[in-house]
Amino acid sequence: MYCAKCLLAAADRDAEEPILAGADDCPPCELLSLVGETSRAVTFLGEQTWPVRRLVAFKLFKADGYCPLTHFAETIGIPFSPMITGIVERGRIGERPYAVTPYIGGGPLPQCYDRHRIGLAARIAALIAVADVVAEAHMQAIAHGHLVPANILCDPRAPFGIHIVDIECNAGKCSGST
Repeated sequence: MYCAKCLLAAADRDAEEPILAGADDCPPCELLSLVGETSRAVTFLGEQTWPVRRLVAFKLFKADGYCPLTHFAETIGIPFSPMITGIVERGRIGERPYAVTPYIGGGPLPQCYDRHRIGLAARIAALIAVADVVAEAHMQAIAHGHLVPANILCDPRAPFGIHIVDIECNAGKCSGST
């Protein structure tokens, strides 16, 4: 285990906006490692111990106040498909919003399928399943702002072994949607 403040400080080194500036709060989970960083957020692997013990993805967004996962959580609260990652918790550390989601550790779909030598027919069926879920999300004014292979992960517990992460609200249509 690593000190949460140390991991946040390590991610802070290259950040344009300091992560820890004015932050007295700690994340709602123990941070285990830095998973990745995008232009919008830094993602850590964490362990939540309450209300259940589980691995989680802790996503800390930029300080501009925009947290797409938080808007998703406020709009529909829970995912409408078992292929979509739900929100476990959300809040702020200093000025930066965060969202906690279940950790899906299977890796991006293409690499997972290559590693397990999944055939073409199964890959096409999976692609159709993803398209169906995304189409249903669009019907409910929920968009995936960045649907790329890195956001479609292997998860043996989900239908077709797939889990879609980083679903967000379409800013123009989310208010009032249920």
